Amino acid sequence: MKTQPRSSKSVRATRRKRNDKTHVTTTPSLPTLSLPHNDETVVVVKVLDEPKARTGGILEWMVDEPPARRLGRGQLISLKNTSGETGPGLLTAVTDLHRHWITWTISGGPTQYRLSIPVPWTAMTGVEAVAHTKHYHLLPDLPPPHSLTINPNHPLEGLSSPYDTSLSREETENLESRLQSITQKCWEWR
Repeated sequence: MKTQPRSSKSVRATRRKRNDKTHVTTTPSLPTLSLPHNDETVVVVKVLDEPKARTGGILEWMVDEPPARRLGRGQLISLKNTSGETGPGLLTAVTDLHRHWITWTISGGPTQYRLSIPVPWTAMTGVEAVAHTKHYHLLPDLPPPHSLTINPNHPLEGLSSPYDTSLSREETENLESRLQSITQKCWEWR
């Protein structure tokens, strides 16, 4: 049973001792998400308790456990951690590519939120998958891979991506051409 969504402004307080003084620190609760879902499948995503604050104060949660299915654009999700569970939100767009994590925008709340998902647990679209694979060695290597996604049989230091995109050779070539066209147009406009 779901708990009531909490306001993004509410906080959970914890007490810590430092130099014989008690300091109260606050941890943001889960965001308020409340999209209508018409009995569509909403995937519950377990996230870490503490989000990261990004540029502009945008909060970003990191997935802590494998979801029931790969997550991608258009997927209805609900975030869950020790503070409770949100209502439905929608993964809308990739905002950041890292070697081992993909960050998505979550819509359905009063402000913008983000969710970082380990690459093996995502369902990237063709262009995103090709961009990740093609530029893998140039992408930031932090944060490190999630401990549950490390494959000891495939070294992560190589220049090629250790992640399978499940695209055929023909699809990959077509998408690389499309990506090149997009990139070329961007450079021509400058």
